Amino acid sequence: MADQAPPTNPAPAPATSSPAGVPKKSNATKLIVIILIILFVLFALGALGSYLVFRFVKHKTDTGIKQLNQAVQQLEQYPTAYKDAGLPQYPNGKVTSLSKQDATVHDGISLVVTTSDSSAKAAEYYDTQLKAKGWVADGEPVPFDTAFYYRNYKKGDQAFALTVQNSSQNNETTATITWNMAQ
Repeated sequence: MADQAPPTNPAPAPATSSPAGVPKKSNATKLIVIILIILFVLFALGALGSYLVFRFVKHKTDTGIKQLNQAVQQLEQYPTAYKDAGLPQYPNGKVTSLSKQDATVHDGISLVVTTSDSSAKAAEYYDTQLKAKGWVADGEPVPFDTAFYYRNYKKGDQAFALTVQNSSQNNETTATITWNMAQ
């Protein structure tokens, strides 16, 4: 019995390998893979959510900017009632402020027009245009070249008050106009 033959059946495979010869995964490895899959899904959902929020906010922002631009363009225009009455619109001016009590001229419309032209040029323009359209100036004539020009005009039951002055802050001329039905 000195020489014994080797066993014909090989020893059973260790417990860490599968029957096909692929190593068996430990519970810790499975847990890491599951955590990585969950993290990937959360990242993908976060990216999708961020994209959707960005698109929604961008749409709302674009809409808001369009509405703001429309409001600015409307502000830079003379009110419809003012234009319909044939009142003078300064050619090199922008309406920078507008207020009115209601939709009609009865309670008044006030607007501020700014221009880079001199106060004398703006005052003379309004005075000439108003008189050409039948408006009558109150009181004594005022020189156009003053730093502060103020004059009232009347036509029928309407009143037009004009103040033109230089702005020391930005080298612009400001014409403040109040137009309403005379009391």
